[in-house]
Amino acid sequence: MEIVLISIGNELLNGTVVNTNATWIAQKLYEVGFTVKRVLTISDSKEDIHRELENNEGVVLITGGLGPTNDDITKACLMEHTSSSLILHEPTWQHVRSIFERRGVDPGERNKQQAMVPSDAIVFPNEMGTAPGLYIKGKKNHIIALPGVPFEMKHLMQKEVIPLLLKEFKPLELKMETVHIIGVSESHLQEQVAHWEAQLPDNIQVAFLPEPGVVKLRLSGFVNGVNDVDQIIKDALDELHLILGDSIFGYNGEQMEEIVGEELKRQGKTLSVAESCTGGYLSHLLTSIPGSSEYFKGGFIAYSNEFKIDKLEVEPYIIEKYGAVSIETVEAMAKASLEKTNTDYSIAISGIAGPDGGTQEKPVGTVCIAVFDGNEMKSYQYQFSSNRIVNIRRAAIMSLNLLRLMVQ
Repeated sequence: MEIVLISIGNELLNGTVVNTNATWIAQKLYEVGFTVKRVLTISDSKEDIHRELENNEGVVLITGGLGPTNDDITKACLMEHTSSSLILHEPTWQHVRSIFERRGVDPGERNKQQAMVPSDAIVFPNEMGTAPGLYIKGKKNHIIALPGVPFEMKHLMQKEVIPLLLKEFKPLELKMETVHIIGVSESHLQEQVAHWEAQLPDNIQVAFLPEPGVVKLRLSGFVNGVNDVDQIIKDALDELHLILGDSIFGYNGEQMEEIVGEELKRQGKTLSVAESCTGGYLSHLLTSIPGSSEYFKGGFIAYSNEFKIDKLEVEPYIIEKYGAVSIETVEAMAKASLEKTNTDYSIAISGIAGPDGGTQEKPVGTVCIAVFDGNEMKSYQYQFSSNRIVNIRRAAIMSLNLLRLMVQ
């Protein structure tokens, strides 16, 4: 079954809003065995909407244009396309009224329009908002219309749309594994695995999915009865591990902070941190994992030199001689963090996140990281990018990877 995604909204075309919906939907459909034939973004005009409804067969999945404002015309177009009429969907109206009553506000006639639906539509209740999702079996296509608000759309996709598609249509059986790789750029990774990739059968697809500090490599294939896709992917992953070794840190939905946390928990060890340029982001990653209080005691956000000296007791001469961004400074920070918190491990980070503050000797993106276990100190200096947010993310992830290599 071919699926066409149509995103409606002038705000998507003029760049006011980034269209993340189409990417997310296509990914979720692929994961359950459906392929997207085409992705379109069109304006809030009846002419454009009608043209695409007429020209596309199969499943047409629309997002946007279901709200209460004048430019929300998707429902009217659906009604005209299927020669139906708009009727009041009482359960939706009761839901809308309850939302406004909780706010102490009269919903008014405009919001009542949210509960008006094409008479031939199956309604998907929207627990996250006021505009319901719609499903209409047309003459030559199956039309699904969802609100454009991302968290509402995602809720309806997962609760209503994907179960409906799995029931109505037979998806291809997909096998997929994602490998998480750190410390290797996307271009270098492609060079390293070029021969490995060339040996894969034609029905196995490889996708490189880069993120700050990490590249995810996804292997996927639809079961076709000709060969054992499961075994092919398993054998390919075994070969990949021989090529990349410790650069592989996880698979599928695993996150670095989760992997490190699980190992600390398994060993009964504890961790503290001393952060400068990351400003607490490393602590945020660690505490985003449920149960992290078992191994993460806390730490210091030592952003200024004064704080490093006063609270972490870094000797002033170290900063004066080597600079706040130096191996010597992060090693002193790591020692102080471990001693002051009485933990088994500590991490210290100091860097120039940018966009200002760089020098010829230490340009923006220079980051120093130290990991300490009370006996062994491992410290490194990295050169990341000119993007502040990317540098913060990469510094935090890289520090966790250094700890991973120490504790494993």
